[in-house]
Amino acid sequence: MMSNQKQHYHHGDLYKSLLDAATKLLREGGVEALSMRKLADRVGVSRMAPYHHFKDKNDLLCAIAEQGFRLQEGCLSECEVLPTAAALKTYVLTYIRFSQEHAETYDLMFGRDIWKTGVPTESLKQVSKVTFKRWLDWIERLQRERVLSADDSA
Repeated sequence: MMSNQKQHYHHGDLYKSLLDAATKLLREGGVEALSMRKLADRVGVSRMAPYHHFKDKNDLLCAIAEQGFRLQEGCLSECEVLPTAAALKTYVLTYIRFSQEHAETYDLMFGRDIWKTGVPTESLKQVSKVTFKRWLDWIERLQRERVLSADDSA
């Protein structure tokens, strides 16, 4: 259900408010429905306010993808402290749930909009590489602990 109610930004973290609202707009209508103008209207700020945090729509999309990678890394951190076999099962289920519940963010993280047709920001490239490297390190640990076969590729 689309909401036409405008949020009014009064104080706090404008960057976070913009990211949250952009993520909701993305969920409601996809990449095509997201614009800087709609974002400003949704948050209740001037039409130029988002440009103080994001140079353009691509920059905003990259920030949403970065946020997704950070969430994914947080899930991995939570799973790593569980007993090993349970950790793997929990992580896989959490990963699948994330991809379903946050499909638009997941698509930005791994899909065409940024990586093939857009221009990933340096910070997005860095966050994605760090997250992937951490995941690979964990898979190698699971292989050493014989939870996964060493023949299984990451």
